[in-house]
Amino acid sequence: MDSLGRRMAHRRKEIRISQKVLAEAAGVSSTMISRYETGQREPSITVLINIAKVLNTTSDILLGLEPRPDSIAQNRDEYNLLQNFRNLNILGQGKLLDYSSDLGDLPRYVEKRY
Repeated sequence: MDSLGRRMAHRRKEIRISQKVLAEAAGVSSTMISRYETGQREPSITVLINIAKVLNTTSDILLGLEPRPDSIAQNRDEYNLLQNFRNLNILGQGKLLDYSSDLGDLPRYVEKRY
């Protein structure tokens, strides 16, 4: 079973930041980040929200809660992109899909997956 600490550590490593950088940005010590990640301590709600922002995800995802059925977004950027898409009319949505397809054809913009 995945824990809050494991999900935090996984996301932190995924975006390639150190415990020290996360700690400074979230307003806690690197020792506390280590304790959160090892399950020795649990962050307060305020700290959890700060950590989620720094990790570009949501507190729900860090807590292991199921995403809302109406959203496939895995982080704040995806959520914002989805919201922007939904706010466009059919013409704007078509343009956005064309742009994203064009970007996907350019190696410079494609994430390498191994």
